[in-house]
Amino acid sequence: MKKKIITLLLLFLFLTACFVIFNVYASNSINLKTLKSRASLGDAKAEFALGKLYFHGRGVPKDYSKALFWFKKSALQGNAKGEYMLGFYYIYGLGIQRNFSKALHWFNKSAAQGNSYGEYGVGVLSYYGQGVPQSYSKALYLFKKSALQGNPLGEFFLGLMYYDGKGVHRNYSKALYLFKKSASQGYAKAEGMLGDLYYKGRGVKQSYSKAAYWLKKSAVHGNAGGENDIGMLYYYGRGVSKDYTKALYWLKKSSAQGNFKTKQFLKKIDDR
Repeated sequence: MKKKIITLLLLFLFLTACFVIFNVYASNSINLKTLKSRASLGDAKAEFALGKLYFHGRGVPKDYSKALFWFKKSALQGNAKGEYMLGFYYIYGLGIQRNFSKALHWFNKSAAQGNSYGEYGVGVLSYYGQGVPQSYSKALYLFKKSALQGNPLGEFFLGLMYYDGKGVHRNYSKALYLFKKSASQGYAKAEGMLGDLYYKGRGVKQSYSKAAYWLKKSAVHGNAGGENDIGMLYYYGRGVSKDYTKALYWLKKSSAQGNFKTKQFLKKIDDR
């Protein structure tokens, strides 16, 4: 059961990560026809960029299979971003059999080129011990490398290690600093953790109003944890005016994403 939970958590983390990893290939003036032409001629950057369009359904119908085709071509030419996305596909089993060892292989190739997302990918697998022996020290090393490049995911996970005291002495002040850096780039889970720190007064002066500010940002960005927590603040009137309508709105959104804690709370309310 524990292994299944870890696997599901990994899938969720990489799914949320995919929405923040892409950089624009070139200027917006490059149209789809030109991009396809460059990709068909073996331009690895164009292959990655075309895969990105199919992955998100931008200018073309969303098609994970076509995205995989172009990501794989890009990866096989040694493009670090393509290598990361091929690893991502192996994590999820999107049109390809799920395989953490193969995901690790491609993340390692990406990380070897200094790609901050490849470093993050190997770090997460090392943190949870999927496809590689579990190692907090290795995860810490890789998250630091990723964070030093300004990667919001590396910053978040490094902050999480300081928050939990795993592989490093617990330090809420360092966690706060890293979560702020990640949140400044719009990463919803980091915004949620900032809300948690302000709510509990860890590494910072306790403030329900600041907690509500960050939790609402996290919720607006679709983080189920943030939706639950801002819903609870509205329910109890902490940092915001008590408002059962808003509370239920956010709690139901969190529950719809499968948040077990929220489901239990809503059931408790219904049973009264």
